[in-house]
This record gives sequence, C-alpha cells and structure tokens, in this order.
Amino acid sequence: MSDIIEKTIQFTYCPRRETKSEPGGRKNPANAHFFRHWGYPIYRTYYGPGSDESWNELLYSLKKQTGLGLGAFEDEDQNDVQKLKELFHLNAYEDPATLEGLDVKGLRQFCNKHQLGIFTAFSDCLFHFVLMADKSVLEDIKKGIFVVKAISLSWDGRPGWGWDRYRKCIALSWT
Repeated sequence: MSDIIEKTIQFTYCPRRETKSEPGGRKNPANAHFFRHWGYPIYRTYYGPGSDESWNELLYSLKKQTGLGLGAFEDEDQNDVQKLKELFHLNAYEDPATLEGLDVKGLRQFCNKHQLGIFTAFSDCLFHFVLMADKSVLEDIKKGIFVVKAISLSWDGRPGWGWDRYRKCIALSWT
C-alpha cells in the first residue's frame, strides 16, 4: 500500500497557527477551509500556429489523467482520494511577451527569480520542479504523443540537462 495519498493530504491540509480549528482535524467538514490546492505549475513557451489547440488539449489531458490516476488508489481512504481530486489544480502560465522562446535554462531562471507559487502545495514550492510545454511538447501533441517536460529548479551547476520528458499518465509519481 502506498502512502502517497496520505502524504499529499498532509501537504494540502494547512491550518494556520493563529486560527482555531474544530475538533476532528481534516476529517471534520467544518475545517474544510484549511485545505489548499495542490498540483503543478505548467509554463507555455511556444505560441506558433496550431499551438493553442495543443496547449488546451495538454491541460485537459493532464487534469483528466491525474483524476484517473487518483482513482487507482482503491485501497486508500476514498474521502481523501475524492478530496485530492477536488483540490487538484494546474497553475497554467502563458504569456508570450514574457515566456515565448524560453528554453529550459531560461525558464528555470525565470521561475527562480519570480517564485510565483511560494506559499502553495505545488511542486515548484515543495519539490522544486515545474512543467514545461515548449515547441517540441506542443508539436508532439498534434501527432498524438502526450509528454510534458519536468524542469528541476535547482539544477544549475550540475551535469546533465536538468529536465526530463514524462508521459502524462505518471503525473502522480512526482507527489
């Protein structure tokens, strides 16, 4: 049995110290306001012809596949699984003026400089990586190949690329 559901729930349930919570912790519906979204920031760095459709299809597929992936945890507390489905969110960033043409290194520098999701339960804050949809990712979608690049935000100065391509169906492996 995996503890991925329990760990992810722990990341998302975040009562503030100065706030009184009701007895029963996260299981009490009166404490539901202490949950925060979890998920992945994804940056679009290509805006060529036909890329809007590919971008929208990628976002839809990542959301859908994550929900389906969570459904595979049949032995886990189904209330927790359902809560994670409800709380899942992609922070989709698309701004041609700022992001167009950025490569892996450029996106890493941008993210480290701006720290957009620093107080969230998102992968950039907790695990120091973001998702990237560049030209190759968006053009592959037109061919029916669904992959996304995972970019390490703490890779500079190390050998190798600092990124990898992942099929959409393994999105939960990063939590």
